[in-house]
Amino acid sequence: MTKGDPEPQHPLVRYIPFFAGALVVAMVVGVLSNRNESPSVSDESTSPSPEFPAPDVPADWRTYVNINGYLIDYPPNLVPQEVTEDPSAAQFGPDIRSQIVKEPYTACSEDCPIISEETKITLARRECMAVIAEPAATDSRPGPIYFYECPHEGQYFRFTYRPANGVESIPLRRTFARMANSLSFQ
Repeated sequence: MTKGDPEPQHPLVRYIPFFAGALVVAMVVGVLSNRNESPSVSDESTSPSPEFPAPDVPADWRTYVNINGYLIDYPPNLVPQEVTEDPSAAQFGPDIRSQIVKEPYTACSEDCPIISEETKITLARRECMAVIAEPAATDSRPGPIYFYECPHEGQYFRFTYRPANGVESIPLRRTFARMANSLSFQ
């Protein structure tokens, strides 16, 4: 080998541009395919974000019509019971309640739940709030409080899921969200 001769190269060096190009193409394809996918929620998700499933109502669900003019669909295992002390309210099992209240949750001034998340949403073609809260310091019942609140004829419709035993059930919380999504007003 003389001073002017190039050093011999490894035989695989000539393939480096090909591999680098293939890597760039794979990265571009991966980025573009991820743009079109929406994130999925697994059954084990305990994310505090409110969920709003499709408004399709199963055939075996019924519709509850309240004297205050709101309608809400419910599954057969959550038959509504009128609440004696509040004719605007209905109790769907021990954990879910609908009612009309005079003041919005933001007007609470004592023994108020501690708001951890608020999200503007649309239910029944109205701007409503989806709220996640923790019990007030004076409240002995543990566990999260989820509720939707919508303006209704100078008052507020409030739909609440609060686990009676303090332990959240993801399937029941999803049923609650689906019920809320069926809300309508007469």
